[in-house]
Amino acid sequence: MVELFTKLGIPGPCPNFFVGNMMELMGKGKLVTEVMAEWENQFGLVYGYFRGTRATLVVRDAELIKDILVRNSSEFINRPHMIMNVPPLPYTLVGLRSQRWKEVRNTLSPTFSSAKIKQMLPIMSNCVQTTLEILKEKSKSEVRSGEQAVDAHKLFQGLACDVISACALAMKVNAQRDENDRFFRAVRGFLENAMGPFVKIALCFPLLATVMEWALKTFGYSHEMTKMIMENVQTAMKIRRDNHSTSGSVPVDALQLMMDATVQEHSTSPPSESTTGSARSLALSDDEIVANAWVFILGGFETTSASLSFTCYLLSIHQDIQERLFTELKASFAADESPSYDQISELAFLDQVVCESLRLYPPVVSFVVRGMDKDCQIGPYHVPKNVGIQIPIWQVHHDPEIWSEPYRFDPDRFEDNAKKSYGNNMQWIPFGTGPRNCIGARFALLNLKFTLCSVLRKFKVVPASNHHSFKLKLKVPSVTIVPEEGIPLRFLPRIE
Repeated sequence: MVELFTKLGIPGPCPNFFVGNMMELMGKGKLVTEVMAEWENQFGLVYGYFRGTRATLVVRDAELIKDILVRNSSEFINRPHMIMNVPPLPYTLVGLRSQRWKEVRNTLSPTFSSAKIKQMLPIMSNCVQTTLEILKEKSKSEVRSGEQAVDAHKLFQGLACDVISACALAMKVNAQRDENDRFFRAVRGFLENAMGPFVKIALCFPLLATVMEWALKTFGYSHEMTKMIMENVQTAMKIRRDNHSTSGSVPVDALQLMMDATVQEHSTSPPSESTTGSARSLALSDDEIVANAWVFILGGFETTSASLSFTCYLLSIHQDIQERLFTELKASFAADESPSYDQISELAFLDQVVCESLRLYPPVVSFVVRGMDKDCQIGPYHVPKNVGIQIPIWQVHHDPEIWSEPYRFDPDRFEDNAKKSYGNNMQWIPFGTGPRNCIGARFALLNLKFTLCSVLRKFKVVPASNHHSFKLKLKVPSVTIVPEEGIPLRFLPRIE
């Protein structure tokens, strides 16, 4: 194990024979981002480590990142092979590989175009209306009985669950009003335990992967959530097809858009490898539709709720920036008006605030990874196949040579056309980049911006009175960085 990177002339921490560098990465007391920062300081911008028996090459050199994600993306089009093939993950854009991934990605891409996402704004608006009602009730309760701090992370987890369930799963969830909602609990449980013991054992002892697959399906937190999603989506698809054949009317949401993207007669299993030509490439199986609806909640739930929470936290401790943003919102739409898609698109300072928040707290810190099915050249290094390539987003976004005072919240970094420049130079890549970037980035940004517009137009966000010097404690339970102990904030109604 040690000899692999040594022979390549690539430095890195010394791995344990059985667990690789898992003890350092997942041990208590340090975040994975802190461990990787220490490794970078010690070994440089390119180094290797082991997740169990899996070799991973970390690359933070900007030109090499562009080679991997953009210039030579066809050589790095796949993610590493999955540790365990637990359905429905193999049928998702995360699990699909090579040609079939390209076909499904091309078929699904129009679902996440600006025009299509714009059609889902009314669904978001209904869910955010519940958020506003909850904050209004909290403010009235505060008048009667004293300060009522709101855990922003828990609030926005409920909102994210409601929005994604309504848009992608055809599920009516009441997570904002009921934190004990069965589906809400199942989603939170799954994400909190995504890197649980079954996965860790499979990483360290690949021969036990099949046994761990069975254990995960039988006892894992994902079982309840997956069963609920699959049953609900399959039922919704059948009802919609039956209704369409009689009435011709269909709802407008991501699930329907995925169904519409399948132009062939629907099938009940993935297209076979023997199927050729455009007929195969244009068809999504029912399994693939259900699987990608399933992955929508995994990809969007914690990333959206954490980003909303972090942004509100930053604005609460930077009142001058919050007031600048409020001034822009006030000039754009009235307090009793729901912002339109076009209005949101024209809010320049809002975009700067969101960009800076995503720089400071990128949604995922260890998910921009690539796998190779053959040997390849990365800069001066000849890297053998099956070595994973990881782009350390946190380190990219906090490089002091790129970002002056990298831990300072300064939206003016993104004024004018700076966002495009940073992105082109691989300095700001919160959603990845290149052909395998996050397909749901537009949806996530609209959800984030619409919620911020709606909340901040009506409420001023301040820290809870006993948390004015509050410093966030963070954790990375899987690939998303989230607050460890919640974010207590007060939302004070604005009086005009």
